[in-house]
Amino acid sequence: MKLVFPLTLLLVSQLFAAEFKKEHGEYVYRDTLRFDESVLDLKTLAVEAVNGEIKITGEERSSVNVLAYIEIKSDDLEEGQKYLKGFKPVVKRDGDSLRVYGEYPETNWSGDEISANMDFVIIAPNQLDLDASCANGEITAVEMNGGAKLESANGEITFLSKEGVTGQIDASCANGEIDIDVASLNDNCEFSSANGEINVTVHNTLAGNIAASTANGEITLALPENSSMKVSASSIVNGSITSDWSGKHAEQMIGDEFELVVNEGKYLVDCSSANGEIAIRKANRAN
Repeated sequence: MKLVFPLTLLLVSQLFAAEFKKEHGEYVYRDTLRFDESVLDLKTLAVEAVNGEIKITGEERSSVNVLAYIEIKSDDLEEGQKYLKGFKPVVKRDGDSLRVYGEYPETNWSGDEISANMDFVIIAPNQLDLDASCANGEITAVEMNGGAKLESANGEITFLSKEGVTGQIDASCANGEIDIDVASLNDNCEFSSANGEINVTVHNTLAGNIAASTANGEITLALPENSSMKVSASSIVNGSITSDWSGKHAEQMIGDEFELVVNEGKYLVDCSSANGEIAIRKANRAN
């Protein structure tokens, strides 16, 4: 698992000029926009990016701070300027949820003519639940302690919490790695990837079921040694299953199946991979 350090909000010393500039034969527009919203009566932070990254840091604070970095590249200046009129970040309340997303022009544009990206860098109260989705880009959340629903079509998902989380964590990726590293899990959690590794580390307390599955990729779960859990693991075609705890492998011609019960087996840990190894580790031994 790659190391990811807590995000810090960088002071923007100079905003990009709000105009198109000619760069390497194309017209490029860049701008940085800032939003601040009170956390009063908010329960959920919902962030959606189409082409761009989402980076969220949780703190003890009374407001949500959003930086939106936008970039447009166009072969034609006039077409780029037309696109800009309908391309903007939106931050608005919807009941007890704060929605952050990009608004795009209604007209269909050729990818050869226009490319547009919008990254979100957010500092939010750490108790909020998080709902984040990305079509093309990474999602990174650090020190958010509520529940989290994270989805990416093409891009990695990273979720880190030294304090642990109070709610459920669901993370799914079509193409990309999922890295979860928390002090504790206190609800049922589900992690899935079509093409990519899944790495989950729980350092102190496991108090919920875990389901992890990938079609192509390894799965590594590092769990507290004092966990009360029943583990059911299946590598369907290719890949072995290893564990720091003693368990039972099923005899079969293709793939591998493994079961173990630790401390009465209160919580179910179910993991499967079609093509990839599965490792069940004790958290204090995980690298």
